Amino acid sequence: MSDVAVLTWEGCAWTEVMPVLSMIPGAQVIGTGPARVREGFTVLPTPLAHAALIVVPGGELDAAWDDEALLDAIRAAPRVAGICNGALLLARAGRLEGRRATHTAHPPYATRPEWTALLDAAEPALEGCTFVDEDVVIDGDLTTAKPWAAIEFAKTLASSLVGRDEASRQARYLRGCRDLPGEEPSVRWAAFLAPVDGVAATRAQVHAHVEHLRDLERRGRLVLAGPFADKSGGLVVFRAVDEAEANAILARDPFVAEGVRVATVRRWTLSSADNDHMGG
Repeated sequence: MSDVAVLTWEGCAWTEVMPVLSMIPGAQVIGTGPARVREGFTVLPTPLAHAALIVVPGGELDAAWDDEALLDAIRAAPRVAGICNGALLLARAGRLEGRRATHTAHPPYATRPEWTALLDAAEPALEGCTFVDEDVVIDGDLTTAKPWAAIEFAKTLASSLVGRDEASRQARYLRGCRDLPGEEPSVRWAAFLAPVDGVAATRAQVHAHVEHLRDLERRGRLVLAGPFADKSGGLVVFRAVDEAEANAILARDPFVAEGVRVATVRRWTLSSADNDHMGG
């Protein structure tokens, strides 16, 4: 028995499960045969097999809705997970009866006219399921997610297999945030830049300040930056290994170096489930 298997069929949404395949070593791709996925290429899955966890992508369901082989694989798995329309296939297999789950076959998400037929078909299958309007919902051996939460969905599944810290690290990487050597992943630095009375920035100084921010962005250090609407200054949030490096980065800002702004930098700990600040 494989630990994790991702189902495929004609028209399934490959990108919704790519993070799962990236974050869970040894995850297999299974199906009844070659399948042209929604993104336009063909995947060659291994034959259907039992797995401890079956992951079901969304996408077009025409080829899967009445495929008893796929449905039986879902029914037989001890754990199941579905993202976007994958939750509807779980419902079709009877795995959502009496369970809490999320999906997009629900107002205000299913608004396009072409979804009418899908919603009509899904309604009987979803009867008995309690819809929860959250990005990722866990109900015992069942995990469901909305399509835009593909990385969080994969992180949730990977946490129980590779550990929360490793799953969180990989999720940060997929979001474009490479951990810096020695950096605490939940720490950022917030620099408040206040105007100096009687001192106006020249055009050259503004351009130099912007180039400093661009350099931070190119090096993966900039988190966000911008002026306050009331013109009382601005905020720059960035990454640094420690306070010394944070002060050095701030000192290189032409606004600070040339006395155009008075800067205050503070260590900022991000609250999240990863560090238990959100009770997770």
